[in-house]
Amino acid sequence: MNKINVIGRVSQDVEVRDINGRNCANFNVASQNKYKDRNTNQYGTNFYRVTAWGQAADTASRFLRKGHRVGIVGDLVIRDYIGTQDGAKHTVVEINNAEIDLIETKAEAEAKANAQAAAPAAPAPAAVPQGFTQVETSDDLPF
Repeated sequence: MNKINVIGRVSQDVEVRDINGRNCANFNVASQNKYKDRNTNQYGTNFYRVTAWGQAADTASRFLRKGHRVGIVGDLVIRDYIGTQDGAKHTVVEINNAEIDLIETKAEAEAKANAQAAAPAAPAPAAVPQGFTQVETSDDLPF
C-alpha cells in the first residue's frame, strides 16, 4: 500500500485542466517539518505537488485558495525529469488521486490569531467567600 497523509497550506491557487474528458486539478501544498534544523534553528518546509481527479478536482477548484490549510491523503509518486531550460535532472514529489479536506481558510486563521492576541489574560482566582476555607488540591489520588 502506498498512501501519504499531509497537512499543510496551499501555496498557489488551483489549476484545473481537462484531460481526456476528465477534470484534473493541480496545486502545491507546503508542509512544515516537525523539527528545527540544527544549523539555522528554523523549521524546514516540504512542498508537494497535488493532483486530484474528477469530483475531487471540481471541489478543489471551487473551495481551495492560496493560504488555506488542508489535509491531503493520496498515493505518493516520486518521479525524475530533465529540465528543458537547464538540462538538469530534477525530482518531484507528488500526491496523486488526492482526497482533500479543508481544515481552515486563511481568513479564519488570521481571525483566530487576532482574537488570541486581543484576549485578556486569564482572570485572577476568585477570593474565597466568607465562611469557607480554602482547600489545597492536588492531582494525587487518595488510593
